[in-house]
Amino acid sequence: NLVGDYAGGSLYLVVGVLAALQHARTPGGAGQVVDAAIVDGAAHLASMIHGMLAAGSWQDRRGANLLDGGCPFYGTYATSDGGHMAVGPLEGQFYAEFAGLLGIADAFPDRWDLARWDELRAAVAERFATR
Repeated sequence: NLVGDYAGGSLYLVVGVLAALQHARTPGGAGQVVDAAIVDGAAHLASMIHGMLAAGSWQDRRGANLLDGGCPFYGTYATSDGGHMAVGPLEGQFYAEFAGLLGIADAFPDRWDLARWDELRAAVAERFATR
């Protein structure tokens, strides 16, 4: 749904409607047909995943990638008061601040070391469990 309905279909639809509205504002602007197929949008967005897969930066299995629950710095963690904290420091400067505040920056300087993601997840979970 996320790729097809929201990003794939609606993004192309919004762009098409905006283009049609802009055209209608021109002298003699007539009505327009907006063709926004979900398949077109989803195929366009999926090209990023296929590119990352070909480059070796995406794994073809669930729970092993950046946005599918595999990434230890993009998820939720239990806290000491029984609640949960959602984190998502995807950009470098935000990860540096995140790791620094948790006191794990020296132990995990390379956030993209996939072989250590399980260790990183355990360290982050341990820190949040005490807060």
